[in-house]
Amino acid sequence: MELRSALCTVVFLLWMKNFPTRTDGALAQVCNANRYSNGSEFEVNVKRVLAHLERSASESWLEAVSAGENGSPNQVFGLFQCRGDVSRKDCQSCAHEAVVEAYKTCPGATGALVWLELCFLRYQDSNFTSDVKSQDIVGSVCNNVAVPNLGGGYTLAIRALMKNLALKASLPGNRGFASGQSVDSSGDTIFGLVQCLQLPFVNCSQCVSDAIEGMPENCLSDSGGQILVGSCHIRFGKDKFFSSPVPLSSQQTTSFHQPSTSISNTHEKSKNKLPIKLIITMAVLGGLFLILVYCLIKLSPVSRRGEVALFKSMRHDQEAQEDNSEEALSQQEQIIFEFKTLKLATKNFHDDNKVGEGGFGPVYKGILLDGRQIAVKKLSLNSKQGKNEFLNEVKIVAKIQHRNLVKLLGCCTFRTEKLLVYEYMPNNSLEKMLFDAKKRQMLDWSKRYNIIIGVARGLLYLHEDSQPRIIHRDIKASNILLDENLNPKISDFGMARLVGENTTQINARIAGTYGYMAPEYALRGELSIKVDIFSFGVLLLEILSGRKNTDISLPSNMQILLHWAWGLYIRGKGIDIMDPMLGEVGQGELERCIHIGLLCAQADETARPSMSSVFLMLSSDSIALPLPTIPGFVHVAQSVGNSTIFPRDKDADLSRISIASNSSSHSPLVVYSRNDISITLIEGR
Repeated sequence: MELRSALCTVVFLLWMKNFPTRTDGALAQVCNANRYSNGSEFEVNVKRVLAHLERSASESWLEAVSAGENGSPNQVFGLFQCRGDVSRKDCQSCAHEAVVEAYKTCPGATGALVWLELCFLRYQDSNFTSDVKSQDIVGSVCNNVAVPNLGGGYTLAIRALMKNLALKASLPGNRGFASGQSVDSSGDTIFGLVQCLQLPFVNCSQCVSDAIEGMPENCLSDSGGQILVGSCHIRFGKDKFFSSPVPLSSQQTTSFHQPSTSISNTHEKSKNKLPIKLIITMAVLGGLFLILVYCLIKLSPVSRRGEVALFKSMRHDQEAQEDNSEEALSQQEQIIFEFKTLKLATKNFHDDNKVGEGGFGPVYKGILLDGRQIAVKKLSLNSKQGKNEFLNEVKIVAKIQHRNLVKLLGCCTFRTEKLLVYEYMPNNSLEKMLFDAKKRQMLDWSKRYNIIIGVARGLLYLHEDSQPRIIHRDIKASNILLDENLNPKISDFGMARLVGENTTQINARIAGTYGYMAPEYALRGELSIKVDIFSFGVLLLEILSGRKNTDISLPSNMQILLHWAWGLYIRGKGIDIMDPMLGEVGQGELERCIHIGLLCAQADETARPSMSSVFLMLSSDSIALPLPTIPGFVHVAQSVGNSTIFPRDKDADLSRISIASNSSSHSPLVVYSRNDISITLIEGR
């Protein structure tokens, strides 16, 4: 039952002008109209919840709990939160007073909400943590002391200060609390405070905006005022009424967690246990713990020390960038996430939030407490990729920033869990759009060309502008993510390799996706930036044709995309690979892109252009293109009677290709002889 339907008592008290060290009564109370019976199981659960919240206030500024069997009508949910500038001692004192106030003002009520000066308490007969109405005005108090000659500048200064404090309170680690000061147009100082409930889906900025809109006009022209809303509390005035935020200790909770399923009578049960049973239980648990530690040590593929050292260096980099300016606070990024924060954001990694799955593991959509949408990639326990790929991706992606590379927001390790947190891409991957008959209709020529250019721009940054240079090793449609405007972003750097500026080729363990893998790398393990360029060529042809690089459901001559595209190209019919859903597109423009795709996918890695050349060729149609040689893994068998791979009626195409070959430094065609072993080069002497 919603509390808004049960508003029965609202008590407002004037606030003291100076910061108080204790509370002197509730600012507001709201009681449910329904009542429970004395001595009932529901009453027992209410007492358990309130007692637990009062006890936990000495250790945590935020606590959520439930008592009773799940789904039972006697189940009770509770929440307690202290203001961010309250000491542990004052927090516990406020919790005690809030519990007393709840019993006093709402006796027998199935739900109660109590706003105190330093804390907030609520219990309810239903789980309210995801259904708080931020626009419900619980109460407001004005100082009723008019200040002459304030003018409109005073009101504007209040609104601006509250807006900035709301943004600051939304930052991770600030616990929904922010305080500060500003100056109005007349040079007078204004003090302000914002406290938002750290509940799922509570938008602090929106709540503060609702509070300002619902505040009586006289509050904005008096010497001070405050307003209590369903999920936030704001206050401002001419005198300082707050202190510095209290830092969290290692024992204190740093984010909201869902209510536990039940509170049991642990102390009562322990009295009935025999010592021998306790000894046996401890012995069994100790043995299991030792076995678990042994398994973790044996199965762990990477030293934990390396992981800890990396995370410490990331924290150091983050702390070094922080300062006290409002701009820096608003731009501060979180690097290390708490596991419970991600668990809450994804609704315990619920299947409804699952947006995909790859070699690393499943990917879930999540919403943080500040309203940001995120994508959480969770390492699967049976994943072929392990800690090496996890740490590799954190190390590489955290250091690079580009509009066509997916942004890594942070990471998390918790026991055996390994998670990466990225910005959320609402249109998922290129693979899911390009190879879906309905979604592909959204990708007209202009959008596909924009995707091609964006991927090329991202690879150009990795290969030439990043220090050190980066070889991705797994460029494919499923690793190209699309934002709300269908702009592409390269993702999944788990297999990426860093190379020095003067390094041209290295030998590496083969890893990647067949069909996109360059022949020299797939067969000999020779890794260079030309491996990414080959993959880009295959991807470009996939985008143009709207089909996968391998499709065994097609006729034999069409199953391999490179083989099919090359056969059409050498017969002068390259335009036939065009996806019918592309819409209107100039034939010359499309043929040029097909030509560039084949240049990138050549079997001879030395003939493949660099990414800077590819980007230049895509951006300008005035540059002459060299003639491509045979793509990787394509064998063109010739009949005995044919001395050339071109049909006799394609003289015009032969002329076109002959002209293009004049600008190439490589052999224009590599044709296998009848036995597929010796090679004939078609070149004039």
